[in-house]
Amino acid sequence: MASRPTIAGIPVARFLRALADLVKTKAVGARAVFGGAGDERGEEPMPAAFQPDVMLPVQYFEALRRRPFLEGEKLLFFTILKQAIDDYMGYVNAVRRRGQRKFREAEEWIDREDRTSLFSFENVCAALDIDPDYMRQGLHRWKLAHQQETESLAEAH
Repeated sequence: MASRPTIAGIPVARFLRALADLVKTKAVGARAVFGGAGDERGEEPMPAAFQPDVMLPVQYFEALRRRPFLEGEKLLFFTILKQAIDDYMGYVNAVRRRGQRKFREAEEWIDREDRTSLFSFENVCAALDIDPDYMRQGLHRWKLAHQQETESLAEAH
């Protein structure tokens, strides 16, 4: 069986889904760039990028201090981790081969103890200040509880 293509150790499809989610979260609407919808004379407003920024030093440093936790590389790492967890939890009882493959790939990625690949589970968790062993154990406990619940429901019917 031929191995699936990967980017930095992540299946290409998962990497592209994570990248698409990242782009969606960083998308900027036209109103944010151009201000409002125009003035009462029907003139288009000057794009915000071309308007001068007047700011006191105190305001500048305050803005720097309140930077969001998830931006840039951290947002990409978070999106990759979220996609893997969504696949792991969403396809745990998949019947179709595609769902089973998504679950298997997510489980293999989560279980692999590898620090050499940039986008390995270990490195993604480390970049987000998450203990990878704790996250891995929690996911395994969830899977076990979910399977036991599914089995008990099947026995009841």
